[in-house]
Amino acid sequence: MERDRHSNAPILAVLGCGDFLYVNFGLHLSESLCAVTLRIQVNLRSSMKILDIGEVSQKAKIPASTLRYYEEIGLISSIGRHGLRRQFAPDVLLQLALISMGKSAGFSLKEISGMFGRDGKPDLPREELQDRADDLDRQIRELSALRDTLRHVADCPAPSHLECPTFRRLVGIMGKRGAKKADLRVLNVT
Repeated sequence: MERDRHSNAPILAVLGCGDFLYVNFGLHLSESLCAVTLRIQVNLRSSMKILDIGEVSQKAKIPASTLRYYEEIGLISSIGRHGLRRQFAPDVLLQLALISMGKSAGFSLKEISGMFGRDGKPDLPREELQDRADDLDRQIRELSALRDTLRHVADCPAPSHLECPTFRRLVGIMGKRGAKKADLRVLNVT
C-alpha cells in the first residue's frame, strides 16, 4: 500500500508464496525512499499432534461409541473432522482419564460433567470430592468387615455353622435388616 511521497507513513506489501512470506517495507526519509524486502520462512502447519477418534479410542482404551456419547453430552469435544472421523486435541486423553477416575469414584456422568469448565479444563469441587472420599472410607470399612466375616465363616472351627455364636449373630443381624445392608461397622468379627 503506497502513501504520499512526502508522508512519513510506511509503505508495506506482503506476498505469500508456498512456505515463504515476502514483506516489502519502505519508509520515506527526507527526499529518499528506504526500502527493505524480508523473506521469511513460515511453517503453516500446526505442531500440535491431532488424534483421530480411532487413536483416542486405542490410547484411552475406550470404545469409539463411548467417545461419541461423551461428546454428545458435552464431556469432551472434538476440534473438527477429517472426512467422517472426529479429530481431537491431545489433552482429550487427560480429560478421559479424569472421567474414568470420576466414574471409579462413583460419580455419575452428570456430576463429572459439572467438574469441567467450558474450556474443558478440570474445575474440581473440593468439598464434593472430600464427601466422596468419606463415602469411600465408609464403604471400605463395610467391605472389610464383610471380608472378615466371610473369612471367619470359612475358617470357623465349629462342627456346624449354626453352632457358631458369631455366625448366629451375623445371621440375626442380616435377618433383621432384610434386603437392606447390615450395619457391618458394629460387627467385631475375629
